[in-house]
Amino acid sequence: MENILIAPFVDKTLILTKRGFGDGHLTATCLTRNHGLLKAFAFGGKRISKRFKGSLEYFRIMEVEFVPKQSNGELLFTLSAVKETKHTYKNVSSNINKYITACYIQELASTLLNPLEQTGKSGTCYFDTVAQMLEQIDTTSEALDCLIDIAYNFCVFMFHETGFIPKLEVIKSTKKQLHHMEELHSSILGNSPKSFLMLSELITNEFASN
Repeated sequence: MENILIAPFVDKTLILTKRGFGDGHLTATCLTRNHGLLKAFAFGGKRISKRFKGSLEYFRIMEVEFVPKQSNGELLFTLSAVKETKHTYKNVSSNINKYITACYIQELASTLLNPLEQTGKSGTCYFDTVAQMLEQIDTTSEALDCLIDIAYNFCVFMFHETGFIPKLEVIKSTKKQLHHMEELHSSILGNSPKSFLMLSELITNEFASN
């Protein structure tokens, strides 16, 4: 980790969350392959510019340059440029069920992961796991039960890998999966992510219409 304290670096990156501040700027929660979770400032990130190439969007893997800086004993990062967009999960944004499921994956990862933590208990790279989940959502059926299954497996995996639950629990019933996820959210996070509440509402409406 020493090199990131003193020199800019480029890493494969997924934008998990972003928020605007000031005149055209962004703060972004970035999941990188080799450096884990980073919170970074993207000055001018809201604007169309050559250095960002219009690429500060969700659901795409990018080669991003970060510049680290020590400030009052705290390590801060600036997202200085997008070098290249490596892959776009183009089907995710075209379907509401896939979009909300993908938002849940990213929201939960952003909530559970610690800064600069690259791998979990099993040594599995968090970046690879999130990328695999997005790929599954991008290529799978639009059926809600399939998408809930992906979300559930990611949920229990992440709570296990980050040390909150001792073992993985395999559940196939969609209703039971949602109930177990809600229990985990409530007992560990205090409440469920907004994207999970939207997923639950979608599945409840589907059950009601059948």
